[in-house]
Amino acid sequence: MKQSLFKFLHGIFFILCVDLIGAGLWSWAVVRSFEDSPPKASMAVVLSHDFNKETGELGSETLRRLNYVLDLYREGTVDYILCVGGAKPRFNFFGSELMRQFLIDKGVLEGTVFSEKKSFDSKTNWHMAYETAKNLGWDKFIVVSSPFHLHRFRAIIRDAPERHLEVFYSPYSLKYSRPSITYFNIWMQVHYESLAYFFQLLPAKMYNALVYHTRGQ
Repeated sequence: MKQSLFKFLHGIFFILCVDLIGAGLWSWAVVRSFEDSPPKASMAVVLSHDFNKETGELGSETLRRLNYVLDLYREGTVDYILCVGGAKPRFNFFGSELMRQFLIDKGVLEGTVFSEKKSFDSKTNWHMAYETAKNLGWDKFIVVSSPFHLHRFRAIIRDAPERHLEVFYSPYSLKYSRPSITYFNIWMQVHYESLAYFFQLLPAKMYNALVYHTRGQ
């Protein structure tokens, strides 16, 4: 009995070690795949993540993205900001509106920050970002998120119908993010984004039904 338990624990330990090494190497490769400094652009699109729809509070990951896009705005890298995602119309909850208000409260001019109230996953984030940029006459923008989300988001744009729009990707720094990010947070993001990527490979009807159910539409 003890020998069987020891073999089981040994196997679990081995799997965890392989998983940690794989996650670490993949994280390193993903971070290195993005340029250090984004180019000057008219607009930044900041992608939503976590919220508490009961209290209206922004989650830590959403705050990391917002604080970084705030830096880009203050530095003059971008003139306008578009907040996308987090729409839960069944609950009359729109995360992008909370994000917009956060930026206004931090000093962003009200007329330079926009939000949309229709997108609820990465695919619809891209669709609404593109439509908004086109309607406002912008032909180039920077997408802001975590490096791991942007890695997947870049694949979504690459597989989408050709659009005449320049898109650049600018993740926040894992080292200097605000709030800070732990190794456990990174590990969770790596696995979440990997799982989300495989969900995207599902037939469109199945994927849409799954997202619609899990995102509370």
